[in-house]
Amino acid sequence: MAVEYLDPNENVNAVWTTNSYTFIDDGIRQPTAPNTGTDETIIAYDADDYEKQSYSMSNLSGSYSEITEIKVWLYAHSNHSVGLDLNVSITVGGVEETAILISPYTTYIWYSVTFSGSWTQAEADALIINFETVAVAKGFYIDIGATYAEVTAIEGGSQINSNLSLFAKQ
Repeated sequence: MAVEYLDPNENVNAVWTTNSYTFIDDGIRQPTAPNTGTDETIIAYDADDYEKQSYSMSNLSGSYSEITEIKVWLYAHSNHSVGLDLNVSITVGGVEETAILISPYTTYIWYSVTFSGSWTQAEADALIINFETVAVAKGFYIDIGATYAEVTAIEGGSQINSNLSLFAKQ
C-alpha cells in the first residue's frame, strides 16, 4: 500500500463568503498548524447556510491499480461554544459519497473523515472535496485553515495471487 497527499488546486464553485482554494492549499500536514491569519482561511457565515463549497484536488503522482481509501483532513474551528455542523464529502468517479458530519468547536484542531471504497486512479485524479454548512446561526461562522486528502492506494498494475502452483505435464 502507498499513501499520497493531495491539495486543493482549484475552486469548483465559489459560494461561501470567503472561498479561495489558495487560502487552504498550504501543503501543511497534521499535526502542524497552518497560518490562520487574514486571507489564510475560508469562512462560512450564517448567510452561507446549506451551501456546498467544493474544491478539485491535485493529481496522484504514482501509478496505482486501485484506490482503497480517501481521508479528508481539515484544520477548522467555529465561534460557537457547542460547535457548528459541517458536512464533509468527496466526489470521486463522478459520484458524491455520503457526507460525514463534523462539529468544529471554538479551538482550531485537525478533523478527519474517511471514505473507503474501490476507485481507479483516473477517478481519484478527478477528486473533489465538498464542505456544506448546516444551520449556521446568525452571528456565527465556521473557519477552515487548511485541508488535504490522504489517499491510500495499491501500487502497480494488478494484485497477484501468491498462492498459485504451476504444474508441468509429464
